[in-house]
Amino acid sequence: MKDPASYPSPPSLSGTATSSLKIGSWPRCIYQGESTPKGGASKGTVPSFTRIDAAAYYQLSENLRLQLNVENLLDEEYYPHAYSSHQFTVGAPINATVSIKGTF
Repeated sequence: MKDPASYPSPPSLSGTATSSLKIGSWPRCIYQGESTPKGGASKGTVPSFTRIDAAAYYQLSENLRLQLNVENLLDEEYYPHAYSSHQFTVGAPINATVSIKGTF
């Protein structure tokens, strides 16, 4: 999955208080249609899902940025992979990462 910070940044919000706040990749939707494991549909199917992710960052200074990434914003249960009739991968629940990036 591509890091949301690597997508082109949309324009910053207007106003002096928010001029350094930017939304990265905007809310992003990931959709996967219904799928079947090896062995075909007789072994079961994995339901389709839509996951929403978002990212925002605040430019603290010219060389320092604070960033928040949130995956599975709506905390949906989903199954991204099926390997056989008894092995399914459960997707991660809502999770967030806060980071500080410095450049010099």
